[in-house]
Amino acid sequence: MSWDERTGTGFLRYNSHHTTGSAIAFSVTKSAGITAPVSQTVWSAAGGVPAAGTGATFLTSYTTVGMKTVSATLDDLQGDSSKVHTASTRVCLYRVRLDAVTFGGAGYHDVYHDVGTQQAYEKPHWGPTRQNPVSYRRNTRPTVDEARWTVEPPEGFEGTNKVLGSGSYLFPETTATLTQSTLVAGNMISYTSFTNAIAYVNPLTVNWYIHTATDEWLDGKRNDNPVYVTLATPQGTAFHTCLHIGCTNAGGRTEATPAAQDIWGEFTDRIVWRAEQPVILSYYAGGFAHTTATTTADLLKCGNGQCGSWADFLRDCWRVQGINNGRLVQVTANIPLADGFIVNNWTFAATGPSTPTAPYTYLLNRDVLDAKGAPGQNNPDPESVFVRHYIVRYGNNYDDPSYGTGPFSSQLQWETGSLAGFFAKGDHWGRPQTELYVKRDDPNTTETLFSE
Repeated sequence: MSWDERTGTGFLRYNSHHTTGSAIAFSVTKSAGITAPVSQTVWSAAGGVPAAGTGATFLTSYTTVGMKTVSATLDDLQGDSSKVHTASTRVCLYRVRLDAVTFGGAGYHDVYHDVGTQQAYEKPHWGPTRQNPVSYRRNTRPTVDEARWTVEPPEGFEGTNKVLGSGSYLFPETTATLTQSTLVAGNMISYTSFTNAIAYVNPLTVNWYIHTATDEWLDGKRNDNPVYVTLATPQGTAFHTCLHIGCTNAGGRTEATPAAQDIWGEFTDRIVWRAEQPVILSYYAGGFAHTTATTTADLLKCGNGQCGSWADFLRDCWRVQGINNGRLVQVTANIPLADGFIVNNWTFAATGPSTPTAPYTYLLNRDVLDAKGAPGQNNPDPESVFVRHYIVRYGNNYDDPSYGTGPFSSQLQWETGSLAGFFAKGDHWGRPQTELYVKRDDPNTTETLFSE
């Protein structure tokens, strides 16, 4: 008799002849914890006498683990004990549960939460209720620092145990250590490397197998984790969203400048999603009073930021790819008396009144009225009166992530494409400071200062 505990299938082979007309019954007995048919007639006189070498198949299942006995009996039902044939086998019923998988090794780097404490995602990276993201530098091999299982019964795993992982990334056969019912293996380096380019592997699946003391390979279950493969070692904090934007938009890139251009493309439709607890990130949603974020961390946490946070954010999306060429640029007015500027769009009166404030001849909100502005990130009409603004330079081009505009090839091109004019406070002429007097932008003259 044979029996396969993995499928619960048994087979009893019949090797002798019975008298013609004999009915032959087949029954199974078993240890506690195994369910199976108690008795069934598999051959009868009407069916003829079974030929030698044929047999009967039966199915079982188990409710408890451990060493079990399964017996099967053939009886000719004629009361002749010499014609009752019984075979038995001892089997071990296993139960395996994958509890935890932790990644590490060369090229590994932590992924940081966008929200909450904004610390690195917790280890182990995988558990029954956890599939935390992982990140590696391109052309490195994923490494499992530790994988842990609960196995039953422990005696079925005594002696030398081995585990291996299969899938797109193959993890070699590795010796595992058994302590009571906990089986642990570690330092498993994949035979297979990640691609030599930026990539998003979603998911990296490892199918595990456990080799038991009885020389069997059992299903060790599987883990699935999203993996971000970066161009180079990340600089700064590798926030989840920064990695996601970079690896999903610049997949396949092997050089910094094309990758940076692809990443910038995510900002141009002004719909940028946060990866963790997804929400569309905004620029000045709710106005000045509701927008205090000035860094990437603040923007990701609250979902709404000023221009400085958006400039920082774009640079960090590059920096997590190891691209450190983005430069933060502060924009201020650079003409006499100007205290700031107004960003598109505004409606000017036909001519400004003749006043001693020339060339600032338009009074804001009287002669210059706010029109529907140039749209910003997730905001069709953001704030547009500023003392300063922040954009980003990459090489010889300028990108304005707050508005998703660019690249601009020069300072003047950004200015004429973005600004409606410049303002000066009324106290320059002995008038109330709250009165802002405006001059139009001169499209032929650079009137701003770019400071890095």
